[in-house]
Amino acid sequence: MLNVIKTTGTKKHFVLAQKMVGAFTDQLNESNPILTEISNAMAGEGDARDKMERAISLSEDKDVKKWKEAMRAFAKKKEVGNTNLMVCSAKYKEIMRKMREG
Repeated sequence: MLNVIKTTGTKKHFVLAQKMVGAFTDQLNESNPILTEISNAMAGEGDARDKMERAISLSEDKDVKKWKEAMRAFAKKKEVGNTNLMVCSAKYKEIMRKMREG
């Protein structure tokens, strides 16, 4: 690590880099469950769409309505997840900005 300090500048730079890596790790840990929620919502939406299309082909109107509502619910979950991800991203963007500015 001392070699890093010698080649990049000062111990201050090294400490800042460590803090930034820590913040990035924290961001990954915080965003991972959000990304999982988005992924699950996308999979659920696709599954509901497939089932709705099957119900359409079989003229099962009751099921068409049920799967269309399921698609909307999954789309809403996906939208909420995307919003939460943007909030998380903005939070860490601000944390990193403050670190860079000292």
